[in-house]
Amino acid sequence: MAVPAVSSLSGGYGKSARHRWRPSSRPLGDGWCKCPTRRRLGRARMSGNSREPGRTTIHRAWSVLGAFESTRPTMTLTEIASVTGIPLSTVHRLAAELVDVKALERTSAGRYRIGVHLWELASLIPFRAQLQRVALPYMQDLYEATHENVHLAVEDGLEALYIEVISGHKSVRTETNIGRRAPLHATSVGKVMLAFGGDDLLASVGETSLRQYTPYTITNYRRLCQVVGTVKEEQIAAVHSEFTIGVSSVAVPVFNSAGEFAAALTIVARAGTNYSRLVPALRTSASAIGRRLSPAVGGGS
Repeated sequence: MAVPAVSSLSGGYGKSARHRWRPSSRPLGDGWCKCPTRRRLGRARMSGNSREPGRTTIHRAWSVLGAFESTRPTMTLTEIASVTGIPLSTVHRLAAELVDVKALERTSAGRYRIGVHLWELASLIPFRAQLQRVALPYMQDLYEATHENVHLAVEDGLEALYIEVISGHKSVRTETNIGRRAPLHATSVGKVMLAFGGDDLLASVGETSLRQYTPYTITNYRRLCQVVGTVKEEQIAAVHSEFTIGVSSVAVPVFNSAGEFAAALTIVARAGTNYSRLVPALRTSASAIGRRLSPAVGGGS
């Protein structure tokens, strides 16, 4: 029985002419390679680490930036690798590139911190820029009237994000600063957000584990719903040592000029502080801020 001849152009035994490989007519350049195998390898490299399929370089760079928090404002490369789970060699390369574009800064001690260019970009966020510009003068007046910490926070997913903070040397010490996040169920600003931030927000928080930060933290979902219902009726929320022992706070909603919820304004003081003297000024400040906020701020913006 005769063995069929193998064509040198067939690219394999017994393959028909329509499966034959032909040189591409596409012009070479811009990194184009006519070898299919090398093209696949190139795509794998572009998508990031071949051990992390689908995770792009941009994704991993953002993971590096996201590793920084208020509790760890500076980190070594080893610490970044530990937090992100990205190989140390990759972190080293990404950090160098992020320093080049001023997204990260390298200190004289060899540690890394968020760079000034990210702060510049963050200041361009429309809702945040308007909120801060409008709210800051009223927050300063509120601080002068109460000499207590004054914070402004917005909802971000299932957390509260502080975008403006005013503190004084006589105020109770807190760990809150601009950019810090806090749980919704254990803070006064969070309870305001649960009351006015959307119908699905409270249900979404109920699907998570309500972490206990102190013996006073509400961890029962049914109890949390009752408290949030009261906040919605009275338009004010107060917590006492629920997030930090010895610290209490009272918060009210800020509605924009269209009557939509935009943010939460809070006074933070020592536990046992008589809030009855603070609430009128707090409400007045929140109302004044809201009147100057356009409908673009709030309502899910």
